Amino acid sequence: MSAIKNVTSAEAKKLLDTEKDLLVIDVRSEGEYLGGHIPGAVHMPITEMVQKADELKSMSDKPVLLYCLSGNRSPKPAMLLEKIGFSKVYHLACGISDWPYEIDDEI
Repeated sequence: MSAIKNVTSAEAKKLLDTEKDLLVIDVRSEGEYLGGHIPGAVHMPITEMVQKADELKSMSDKPVLLYCLSGNRSPKPAMLLEKIGFSKVYHLACGISDWPYEIDDEI
């Protein structure tokens, strides 16, 4: 059974509100991230994830929410996290473009 679950914006918001250890990772470009991101999200494109795989492994007991702009770029990083041992990987299926909640544009 896959550790990856596609979630809607409403389901992702519920995770943000209830999962205290939730890691939120924005896999978009730095410019896109700086233009606005889900509050609490860290910027980490897939190339950086590959480089930091060992560091990420140490956090594999935590649930993680991944997103991009439209849901097309984040499945590959989700599969990488599953491969290195994450058992709760949530993928924002429609991306941040479908996010009706607060956006953080602070650097």
